[in-house]
Amino acid sequence: MKRNTKKILGFLGVLFVVAITAVAISLPTTEAQATSSVTDTITVRVVEDSPNVDISGINSGEIFTKQPQSFTGSFNNVDKVTVTLSYDDMHGTTPVNYLIDEFNADYYPGENEYDISSYIANNGYGKYTLAMRGEGIGGVYDEDSVVFYYLPVTITTTYDEENDKLKVDLDYDTDDGSNVKYVEIKIYDKDGTTVIKTVTVTAPATSTEIDLSDLGLETGDYKITATAYGENGVALYDAFEDWFHYEAMSVPYTADTGGLFNNANISTTDYLITGMVVFGLVAIAGTAYIMKGNKNKK
Repeated sequence: MKRNTKKILGFLGVLFVVAITAVAISLPTTEAQATSSVTDTITVRVVEDSPNVDISGINSGEIFTKQPQSFTGSFNNVDKVTVTLSYDDMHGTTPVNYLIDEFNADYYPGENEYDISSYIANNGYGKYTLAMRGEGIGGVYDEDSVVFYYLPVTITTTYDEENDKLKVDLDYDTDDGSNVKYVEIKIYDKDGTTVIKTVTVTAPATSTEIDLSDLGLETGDYKITATAYGENGVALYDAFEDWFHYEAMSVPYTADTGGLFNNANISTTDYLITGMVVFGLVAIAGTAYIMKGNKNKK
């Protein structure tokens, strides 16, 4: 009996060991767990610095009356740099594009100075767009651009309310050899009606004053234009436009007579003076009458 019991217990022990071994084999090892964890949670990638380019020396929206000579283009983290200049005469003409520079930077930072005076002299007055592009890896790029204007003349206005005059300051190239011979100034109201037809300023004068006191202007905004002319009276470019605000001067009060004396508008002072004269005449006549009556009594 005891021998049979020992056999059964031994057999059960063997089964238990086999079961434990099978479970142990089915479980992942510690090394396998670590490898699985790293593979699932870590992504390895190569991060490149973003390309960067910048234009300095010319601001977007800037207006020049003398040719802008140069600008500086800086670059960083770029492989290829391209610099272009576009010209548009603002009359619908297809812009002319120039390739100013193109080179490989090989990701080394740096800056270059560019003289663009020859391109501007070739085209003359108009609108220009300057662009710089820096390309990196995989199509990544950065771009900077500015739009500037080269014009023959610009104006600045200052209204002198006390004297009812408008001072106009002109900015144009007054150096020897300048092609501006004279500037014509005109003023319009908000509806486009001409207020002052033409005020001419001959080069090299750079300012003028316009008397507004006799024009009967109402309070409001008015447009002023300046057009530069060269040899033989040829306009060099479109008129430069600006706006100024005008405050109508106050008119002294005068009494409305309601159409008396052929619709004359007689003031309060006129009434006072007239009344004093009439009173004086009546007083003199009365005094003379009294003196005459006393004389007859005697």
